[in-house]
Amino acid sequence: MSKNLLHRLINRLIHPFKGTSLYPFLKKPWVQRTVISAILLKKFFWLTAIFLLLVGPTYCSYRLSHISIPETEKEITFYANQNGNDLRLTYIKAIESAKESILFIIYTLRDPLIIRELKKKAEEGVKVTVILDADEARKTPEQLGKKIETISFVSKGLMHQKILVIDDKVTWIGSANMTYESLKMHDNLIIALYLPELAKKIDEKAAMMRGKTKERGVAPTRFSDGVQQIDLMFLPEDKEARQEVKKLIQSANKTVRVAMFTFTAFDLATSLVEAKKKGIEVAVVIDRRSLDGVSKKAATMLLEGSVSLFTNRGSETFHHKFLYIDQETLLMGSANWTNAAFKKNDEVLLLISPLTLDERAFMDALWDNILKGAIKVDSLDS
Repeated sequence: MSKNLLHRLINRLIHPFKGTSLYPFLKKPWVQRTVISAILLKKFFWLTAIFLLLVGPTYCSYRLSHISIPETEKEITFYANQNGNDLRLTYIKAIESAKESILFIIYTLRDPLIIRELKKKAEEGVKVTVILDADEARKTPEQLGKKIETISFVSKGLMHQKILVIDDKVTWIGSANMTYESLKMHDNLIIALYLPELAKKIDEKAAMMRGKTKERGVAPTRFSDGVQQIDLMFLPEDKEARQEVKKLIQSANKTVRVAMFTFTAFDLATSLVEAKKKGIEVAVVIDRRSLDGVSKKAATMLLEGSVSLFTNRGSETFHHKFLYIDQETLLMGSANWTNAAFKKNDEVLLLISPLTLDERAFMDALWDNILKGAIKVDSLDS
């Protein structure tokens, strides 16, 4: 077994400890070198494996008990792995909380623990429905079993939504796919909302995708508690969503912050440049591989317009898809800033404004953590 492969294996093994006081110790080079040397010398290997098997389930239960999910109406909770949240365990706890129904509208579902928990709930009598992108479904329906209703949805583009609804009350929307890599290693933002009326709208969308209704789309819907407004938008049926993004950028008074996996929409790049010309502080972070590939032209436009451009420093995927304005307004969801996302793919967007003090603190911390793990881009090689 090569040392490079061992390094990758060790990094996977220590990921569950991220966010704990033990994680920095386990990440120390000398600790990992010691472990690799022990494995290469074939010492303590089986002892380590047995220890992980014995301690792992207990540790997982401990982590689950410390994860908070919305339990009261109108409660909203933010999650991001860069802020120390374990997205995999968070989704597992959400699924475990289901008493009547689970609706998953998800691009990719391959994580074995998520699949196990869904099957467990179906065995308990909970109604479980999973809607998947047809091309990504592969063996997933077979893995889920006959007690789970599984729909392979054919879209003009990608069925790219990432939505979980528990008991027609709590909705989870974000950028993470249900794979080990996306939940544990990629950078993602998730929002959970205890809003039964929002869950109902998603049920309407699911009914259309299941062919249970002749309606072709769900109109954008606004929910309000008198203080905070929440807009739910589905693409591609919301033809005004792209214009709405531009209006949001134009509305900025101080700051515009964009975190995006893929950015190829030139008109949105132009809107950001125009905001910069007005004296707005504009900063954009784009995934490293995407920046060197499909996002390069839009990124070049941003640089030429004096927009501050960053990319992630590490090798993991920067999978965020959000727009954060004036520390008050957040647009997030499954959509990258591409023509396909707005015109062909089945996507979901969530707009929240104004953010509460706690939500603002969370997003400010997330942005700071993103920049800590990023490098500034001053030029792009032709």
